Amino acid sequence: MKSNRIAGFLLAAGIGLGAGGADASIINLVTNGGFETGTFTGWSVASSNADTDGCDKGWVVSTTGGATGCSSVANPFGRYAAYQSFDGTGPKTRTLSQNFVVPTLSTAELDFYDSYAFNIVLGREIPRSFDVQLTSGGVTTNLYHFASPVGSNVNATPFGHINVDVSSVLLGLAGKAATLSFVTTIPENFSGPAGFALDNISLNVDTTPPVHVPEPASLALVGLGLAGLAATRKRKV
Repeated sequence: MKSNRIAGFLLAAGIGLGAGGADASIINLVTNGGFETGTFTGWSVASSNADTDGCDKGWVVSTTGGATGCSSVANPFGRYAAYQSFDGTGPKTRTLSQNFVVPTLSTAELDFYDSYAFNIVLGREIPRSFDVQLTSGGVTTNLYHFASPVGSNVNATPFGHINVDVSSVLLGLAGKAATLSFVTTIPENFSGPAGFALDNISLNVDTTPPVHVPEPASLALVGLGLAGLAATRKRKV
């Protein structure tokens, strides 16, 4: 009887007796982020002006880093990755994007891997760039930015891991539609042979409700209540 009375008091004070909050529920909002379907299933692919081939090749899914059509980059982690030349009939942009509805969440992390190679043509001084953007309600937030070096060549890099905490961006968007976009920008016409690749893209959100932490006043109230219950039991003995 005593334990039941104490439990009732603790629950009334807002203090749980279990192991804590609910188990974490992690959801990946990105579909086919490793491109292992062998296609762009779940993705939209666009170019601001038409791509041709060779060093003007748009996004493709392939099993080899030579699929850029220009400078080769790293081979996929699994069987497939997404590739493009990082050059072409500029100025132009190429976009790989995906839509989703933002759930109620406590944290969110964007994860992806990229590989690239650049050969610079003398006289081309405007960097090529890669940006990751999130758009919702007509507002676009840049989550990540990379600019190519100017005036120097870069041999093919192994896939590099990029991790970005995007919790602050997504927290206010619960229930709203959003678009995650990976955008390459070629600012000049054929700046030099180059290649770019993406693999293992994920946007993991934790949908676990925040755990209530008792305030000091609540803890003091619990202490007084337990002392009172102990005194009552002592008088009845």
